[in-house]
Amino acid sequence: MRSIKEICVVGSGPSSSHTMGPSNACEYILNKYKNIDQIIVVLYGSLAKTGKGHLTDYIINKRLEGIKHKIFFNPNRNLSHPNTMEIYTITIPYYLHKDRFISIGGGSLIINDDSSSLPKEVYPEHNMDEILLYCQKKNISLLDYVKLYEPDAKEYYTSIVRKMKDIVSKGLLEKEIYMPGDYKLERKAPRIYQKYCSLKDDDPSKNLDSYLFIAAMAASEENACGHEVVCSPTCGSSGVLPGIVSYLEKLGYKEDKIVDAMMVGALIGIVCKQNGSISGAEAGCQAEIGNASAIGAAMFAFINDLDNESITLAAETVLEHSLGLTCDAIEGRVQIPCINRNALYALKAKDAYLMIKMMGKLDNRVSLDDIIKTMRQTGKDLDSGYRETSEKGLAELFREHKEKKL
Repeated sequence: MRSIKEICVVGSGPSSSHTMGPSNACEYILNKYKNIDQIIVVLYGSLAKTGKGHLTDYIINKRLEGIKHKIFFNPNRNLSHPNTMEIYTITIPYYLHKDRFISIGGGSLIINDDSSSLPKEVYPEHNMDEILLYCQKKNISLLDYVKLYEPDAKEYYTSIVRKMKDIVSKGLLEKEIYMPGDYKLERKAPRIYQKYCSLKDDDPSKNLDSYLFIAAMAASEENACGHEVVCSPTCGSSGVLPGIVSYLEKLGYKEDKIVDAMMVGALIGIVCKQNGSISGAEAGCQAEIGNASAIGAAMFAFINDLDNESITLAAETVLEHSLGLTCDAIEGRVQIPCINRNALYALKAKDAYLMIKMMGKLDNRVSLDDIIKTMRQTGKDLDSGYRETSEKGLAELFREHKEKKL
């Protein structure tokens, strides 16, 4: 498996596959070719259908600023992956170059249909069952396993945890009222947070569970506005883990322990990414928010001293009960239902951990690997209108409401 560093990456919202991926593709072109005269970018599938709402054209224009370029949207051509883009580069002396990119989520790219363009493998095990078996034979924890193969992950995730806390703080105190889009949605987190802080200490609503969903909402609203976030494991799900990190800090856990929990959670995340998917365009929101919540459940289980099997079972539980979640954001923006969903699934991550803690040792008939395979197949079976195309579901409903008002 590849590095767990892939699971949490700092970038600009609102969509890792639609902003970070195309941005990285443009960067690749700028580094690969010299004496560029003109660049033509063609977006297909989901990139074309929701590119405007996801700010894909904005980020490409920003990245290619100062270079003559054009962007074309081709939503009707069916390719093997819905997040496919082609870049035609004209260099001087005049020569036309063609490069194809598949944005698989988290900013990662498959370039020119060559999966070897992805980062190199770090871990020899290929799935969670193999990891658990190895840890059992060596009598080590999942954290020990990560440290064995990625000793530098601690430093990396320390910076990630700090960034997450900064994003939550910014989101809670943001003065900007409206988020981008025709619907002019208001930010909720700053207002709710002010109300939360004004409550008396003996008010039942002033509990840390309330803070958890407010913090997750704050980070998700930062993403919806296209601000800098921690893609974890995607931008669309970038509220869950920062909310949990901020919550754990409120509970009094030291940064060092929270970082360890993030590393264990990220190990779950990379298993989900490589054996399943984290792309909403490929597998629906189950692949984004479901995976984020699974990572969060593993974090809660680890930080509360559950064993390797229980940590994995907590992740499996919440992912199993996220199966079939659609990705049908209105206007192609990561706002409705995404923001509230981030808040809700931060709480679900905690609930999954509590269930496993209370149930204790189980003769579990379904493994995390089983659920990951099921998630991937479920995603393939979902109608394309529910996979980040804004064609059906809530997106269609709101579009009909909007048309009636015109």
